[in-house]
Amino acid sequence: MAPVTTGTGGKTTVLGIRKSGIQSIKKMLYMCAMVYLSQAMKNGTESSWLKLKLNQNRSKKIIICAIMNRLARIAYAIAKSGQPFDENKCDMIKKLR
Repeated sequence: MAPVTTGTGGKTTVLGIRKSGIQSIKKMLYMCAMVYLSQAMKNGTESSWLKLKLNQNRSKKIIICAIMNRLARIAYAIAKSGQPFDENKCDMIKKLR
């Protein structure tokens, strides 16, 4: 979920999400991020992190990519620790309840 960048020494341009990686996982994370963003905006329960991103006038795709990265990091931490998921430790989930 790293961005593709291009540049010629001076200005760099971000083109989109890198195509490498497991496509099925990226699709699943994309859909989860879309649902999270739509529910947070519909309910008015954005976390402070998400409010900051929305106030920076970022495009929705960039915000969705940031949410995808965050979800991937949460999933990796759960898999690495071997502990069951505890929603009290996750700020992202608590705000939607």
